[in-house]
Formats: sequence, structure tokens, C-alpha cells
Amino acid sequence: MKLVLKRIVLPFLVITILALLVTKWINMPRTPKEFFEKRCTNCHDLPDLTEYTAEEIPKLVDFMRNSKNAKRYISEDEAIVIIDYIVSTKASIPVSVDSLENERR
Repeated sequence: MKLVLKRIVLPFLVITILALLVTKWINMPRTPKEFFEKRCTNCHDLPDLTEYTAEEIPKLVDFMRNSKNAKRYISEDEAIVIIDYIVSTKASIPVSVDSLENERR
């Protein structure tokens, strides 16, 4: 019985665990765009973010992580990557009037 365990079961378990780890690693997002697409689509379709300002994006991601329980899919570090990606891809980032008035003060 010990021989079967050593020669068959143990190698099978090791190979199975390695295969699962490799599969998980292969499916990991590699770019900010992939983090945005893969993490956010765990809960919903990708939204149209053109109506949000650069100031609103961090609040939106934080809201999703805290209020919608997305913390199980998006770590704090990943949230920073996603926020930076969304803000950097906005061709023309509208700035709210309130933020302009606050800068003048």
C-alpha cells in the first residue's frame, strides 16, 4: 500500500497541483487593460466610462470594491492599476466645474 501511495498517488497529486497552478498563472491578467477587462467582468459587463470624469473614476472603483463586494475579485493593488488604466485611456477627460473652482481657491 505504501508503495502505491509513493509511486502513483503522490506523483498524481503533485502533477495535478502543478497543472492547476500553471493554469491559474496562464489566465492571470498581464496588462492594465486585461486587469480592467477580466476583473470587472466578473460582476458586470464593461461600462461606458465616457460619462465619468477622472476625479470620479477612483470613487467608482472604490464603490464597486466596497459596496458591491468586488474585493473578492479586485485587490487594492489591482484597483490602482485599473484606475490608472481607465484614467489614462480617456481621450478627453472632462473636468467638472466644481474641481476647477476648487483649484482657483
